Amino acid sequence: MFQAIQEMNRVREIAMLSLRHGLGPTLHREREKLWELLGIEEAVPLHPEAAQRTAPERFRCLLTELGTTFIKFGQILSTRVDLLPRDYLQELSRLQDDVQHEPFEHIRQQVESSFGKPLDELFASFDEVPLASASIAQVHRAVTLDGQEVVVKVQRPHIADTIRADLDLLHKLARMAEAVFQESAIYSPVDLVEAFETSILQELDFEREQDNLTEFHHNHKGRPAIAVPRPFPELSNAIILTMELVRGHKLRESKLSDEAGKKLCEIVVDDAFQQLFVDGLFHGDPHPGNLLALDDGRLGILDLGSVGRLTPQMQENLILLMMAIVLKDADTVARLIYRLASASNERTDLAAFKADIQAAIDKYLTKPNALDQIDTGQLIPELLSLAVQHHVRVPKDYALLFRAAILVEGVARRLDPHLDVEKAILPYAKKMLLSRYDTSDAGTMGLRAMLRLQTLASDVPMQLAQILLDMERGQFKLNLASEDLQQINTSLKGLGVIIFLGFLACGLTIGGFLSISKLDMSVAGVPIAALLSSVAIGLLFGIALAWSLLSGKSFKVNLTRFLNARRRKKQLVQPKAADKGK
Repeated sequence: MFQAIQEMNRVREIAMLSLRHGLGPTLHREREKLWELLGIEEAVPLHPEAAQRTAPERFRCLLTELGTTFIKFGQILSTRVDLLPRDYLQELSRLQDDVQHEPFEHIRQQVESSFGKPLDELFASFDEVPLASASIAQVHRAVTLDGQEVVVKVQRPHIADTIRADLDLLHKLARMAEAVFQESAIYSPVDLVEAFETSILQELDFEREQDNLTEFHHNHKGRPAIAVPRPFPELSNAIILTMELVRGHKLRESKLSDEAGKKLCEIVVDDAFQQLFVDGLFHGDPHPGNLLALDDGRLGILDLGSVGRLTPQMQENLILLMMAIVLKDADTVARLIYRLASASNERTDLAAFKADIQAAIDKYLTKPNALDQIDTGQLIPELLSLAVQHHVRVPKDYALLFRAAILVEGVARRLDPHLDVEKAILPYAKKMLLSRYDTSDAGTMGLRAMLRLQTLASDVPMQLAQILLDMERGQFKLNLASEDLQQINTSLKGLGVIIFLGFLACGLTIGGFLSISKLDMSVAGVPIAALLSSVAIGLLFGIALAWSLLSGKSFKVNLTRFLNARRRKKQLVQPKAADKGK
């Protein structure tokens, strides 16, 4: 009961803040009813700056004000380039957890209670002013008892309880959204919240991040150009993480010469490929704030709370997809995306899908050799948006990968805009393909043919094996789907219901007349029995009519169409305003 009251209060708070940030214009006529339902006695005033903000900006500000869980949820949404429009993704990517720092006494109590020792018995010194302050934790510089400089990541007190309470509420809101929006058939809000829950609970477990640091540190032992901080297990636990201090300048703040930028760009790109295709473990959030330019020319990698893992099959799919995009081979791109997709109830027209992909590639890959001519930040979301339109459901395992790819591309573009992408990718592509084919003299057309043969060679044996196994076990089934047969089936069901309701209406009609003839049930001269029979007949007739018109179908809101319509309306309004100003 107490939890239900808390959830209702939280829903009320979310609704009030949504109205305050101007996210409820469609409820303008119903605000009084909404306020009455939520127990709000007076109108909720708009935020002073809400009118000057765009819809994505208002959404970001709302998530920020709602607190830690919703900030992290917004960060996860910013990785879903397949789900939200580009302007929302750009705005949500600004959610970098820059929040007010926790008082030092709270941090001291958190450290001492977790280890059961006073702070001065754990560290020789511990800076009271944090280096950084995020929604889940904040980082302090310290020195160990044996004199080593470290940074200590301390989880905020009671943050885990707050997050778990909000997660329960998000699950309920996701189930409601699934019943309302059309896009839930492709990307389920419940699945999205479950993925977010897995991600944020992993971030709350600093022992997992310590394991990530250890694994990354081990993977990079033979790569002298990369610096990964070493963890200190004896000074770490589930809510405290102590790691080696790596000195450098964040890439977003560093000013490098052209030569130094090109050299560091080569290190970034090479390490990204090593993580993806050698280690199978990659940094999930490699934005410029998590990468350091060290004074000796090395690259420092920070914040490994979010990492992704690739299976050998995912690695192969990824390199083939990258090569197909660089070679502008729309057919292979369409087949690869369709192959890695999850099962969907809707049929996909591969020819139409390929045509749309070809148009997108021609639009964004005008000169595919130089990085400054390739807008990956637009191309990848465009390809995934086309997948949604053609009922291709891309698995959530690839969402973090696509996000990381866009971030790495942005870092590389910042360091060296003229990087030759084809030259950078080709060695890894050849290495992957050489295990099956000799590509030493292969030109562009030969590579395209091998890419298509690769997908065919890996798909056909698996599909044939599945068919033969099913036939051997007596489980082979042949399903024939026809829209005409489905329509006939629906019509027959509807006809049966209508006939039943018709017989029922006739029975009520006859019963009503019999009641009139045998019973004197009237009030103020009005025959009650006949009136009730007439109402029942009318209701049954209405139900039958609705059934026949709707054919048992439910309607949902198309969120994508709504967002695109708002964007087009804004684009039309701005030129008119400019003309008026002239």
